[in-house]
Amino acid sequence: MTASPSSGSQRKASQESGYEKIASRRAIEKTLSGLAARHTPLVIVHPGYQSGPTILIAMEPDSLELDRPRDWPGKADEIRVVFRSPAQLWSYFPVQVRSVSSQSLFTSFPTYLSVLQRRDNYRVPVPRGSVAAFQAGQQAIDACSIVNVSLGGMLVSMSKTVPLAVGQPVTGIRCRLAGEGSVRGQGPPPVEITVASGVVVRLTASDCPRHYGLGVRFVTDRRVEAALERYIRKRELELLGRGVRG
Repeated sequence: MTASPSSGSQRKASQESGYEKIASRRAIEKTLSGLAARHTPLVIVHPGYQSGPTILIAMEPDSLELDRPRDWPGKADEIRVVFRSPAQLWSYFPVQVRSVSSQSLFTSFPTYLSVLQRRDNYRVPVPRGSVAAFQAGQQAIDACSIVNVSLGGMLVSMSKTVPLAVGQPVTGIRCRLAGEGSVRGQGPPPVEITVASGVVVRLTASDCPRHYGLGVRFVTDRRVEAALERYIRKRELELLGRGVRG
């Protein structure tokens, strides 16, 4: 999915959170027409709610009609409509709910699309309570706090009393990745993923003077990548829903 870069006002690129923002009306209309024609599954999210698959029924110059999810909670001012682009990248657009019927949701027309970029390197922040443990040579490293994770690796917070260096191999990486509310016993249980090996790729400053950030690149197989991708997709939806006003 591409937009013609005819002017700076038509297309606005944002590197924040790994998403590109597309504000071209022409590109938006083309994307929405494709969603309707292909009956692309859409997911509606807002704080505390995530729908099952729904579809775009119709597009007007200033509004959209969406198939109303069966479990629609009955009220929401602003929602995000999330879908996978033809390139299999997560994309979304925010709209205002104007009215609701027994069969449909009627919303405003989106002013922009956000499309995820750099899938392999895209990092999602993880909730508190996400921890990792691994082996660095003869040294066992336990209970590091995970800051973010991607298909390619993770950033953890490490005590400065543990001497590690860029280029150092690590093995037996065990990740315990929390979901929204799982640490408080609300929501899904943490996801356990084991990566056979990796390598330290960077050291960064930390907010805590006694700690530093440690970047680890994973060496994975397809099974581990699939497990990581499932978690990342789910976490993306949690973050998208949390970012909308209820």
